[in-house]
Amino acid sequence: MNKIIVLILLLIGFFIACTSSRFSRPGRVVSADDDMVCNNIISVAKPWLGVPYKYGGTDFDGVDCSGFVQQIYLQVFDIALPRTTAEMFDGGSYVRDGWLSCADLLFFKNVRGNGVDHVGIYIGNNRFVHASSSSGVVISDLTSDYYTEHFVGARRYY
Repeated sequence: MNKIIVLILLLIGFFIACTSSRFSRPGRVVSADDDMVCNNIISVAKPWLGVPYKYGGTDFDGVDCSGFVQQIYLQVFDIALPRTTAEMFDGGSYVRDGWLSCADLLFFKNVRGNGVDHVGIYIGNNRFVHASSSSGVVISDLTSDYYTEHFVGARRYY
């Protein structure tokens, strides 16, 4: 009987450990390539921090979320992404919950309207960079209640 209880407790502990974070893989080893990708994105995004939000914008005078993501991907990867958040969400490769890597695109719903309407770029450690309609280009915590509630999924384009 005691062995069964111990086994059940071990299984419960394993289940909790494996599901403790929706966004980061437990025990995942970050490769040097991952670090390099994150560092490249952060260095390219750094001059954009604080740039005001402007619907339809794609430059330092003002940028929206999809325009910002488009510019960063073009500079870092030389990849031309679709222009709108919805088109970006429809493309790329699906990323399973808990398997995020640097540069994955994160999508959110009902931030400003209906459906998938916001996108940012994952930069590791549960952080992402994006053009917020209220604060301009910022780095945010993916595990904050607001973003956890609105998270739809991730796509990989590289």
